[in-house]
Amino acid sequence: MEPTGKNKSVLIIEDETPMRVALWEKLSGMGINVLEADEGGVGLKTALETHPDVIMLDIAIPKTGGLAVLENLRKDAWGGTARVVVLTLLSDSEIIGRCKELGISEFMTKSEWKTEEAAKRVLEILGA
Repeated sequence: MEPTGKNKSVLIIEDETPMRVALWEKLSGMGINVLEADEGGVGLKTALETHPDVIMLDIAIPKTGGLAVLENLRKDAWGGTARVVVLTLLSDSEIIGRCKELGISEFMTKSEWKTEEAAKRVLEILGA
């Protein structure tokens, strides 16, 4: 069987190693090229240099927070339309509203999803 995510790339910006590794394993197992960063500044730099097809972004990450990453990403010519899936434990309506204003593809609260569901949603966004 041919991998579903062939020639697609996803950047995971997540500070929780078990979460990042689980997502990496699931997505790479689907044939997706997975990049990763454990803090916001590195994640933003990686996104702007590599232009992944989808960015999976945690909001509560060290150094440069996820919301700042998203705001800075949107200032870039490529980043202005990059597809972003926000993954977070936060369910604050102001944060959700701000993320939606910034044009995210999906907002997923970590307590309400499993790795399999997140990977499936990324595949849908990728059109794979």
